[in-house]
Amino acid sequence: MKQKDTWSTIVNSKPALITAVVSVAVFTFSMWSYSSFLTGIEARLGVRIPDPLLGLFTPTDLSWLIFISVWGSVVIAFVGLVRSPQRLFHIMRAYTILIAIRIICMWLLPLEPPDGIIVLVDPIAKFFGAGAAQPLTKDLFFSGHMAMLCLLAFMFEEKPFKFFFGTLAIVVGLAVLMQHVHYSIDVMVAPLAAMAAVRLSKKS
Repeated sequence: MKQKDTWSTIVNSKPALITAVVSVAVFTFSMWSYSSFLTGIEARLGVRIPDPLLGLFTPTDLSWLIFISVWGSVVIAFVGLVRSPQRLFHIMRAYTILIAIRIICMWLLPLEPPDGIIVLVDPIAKFFGAGAAQPLTKDLFFSGHMAMLCLLAFMFEEKPFKFFFGTLAIVVGLAVLMQHVHYSIDVMVAPLAAMAAVRLSKKS
């Protein structure tokens, strides 16, 4: 019989409690490592790739649209999952895997920011140390903001949530292109990376 997805089930089951604690610990460590990595790659030299698609967009500052879309979605997802801790920890593990994939991709493919970039302002990321010392411009391949929204769209079973997060993923994907924060390849790969993270999380 499948156990109910409640906090009391987590607390009263030693294996479930251990899984929850490990999930939070690994997630916290990965976020700290991620922040340090993003700061460190700013000193690396990369390559600037031609991107005809970006030429279609006049650089426009859409930082607040991106910020509200991404972090508003995080709040909505948390509220939607606060009574389903097992699903919450599963998404946490999937996002940890997504971070690992993104770190590997950025390490293997160092890029210079696109021409005409308008630096993305993210107060919450800056609060946690990412970009606090200097603006982040080289965290490129692939788009972390879009990948996060795709991951939520893939992992929520409820159709209204899937549609909501999926729509915002498209909006944010277009917004980072219009702001010249990312190359088009960064946006195209983001959903694939999110899908890979989801599938790997099911095996963890």
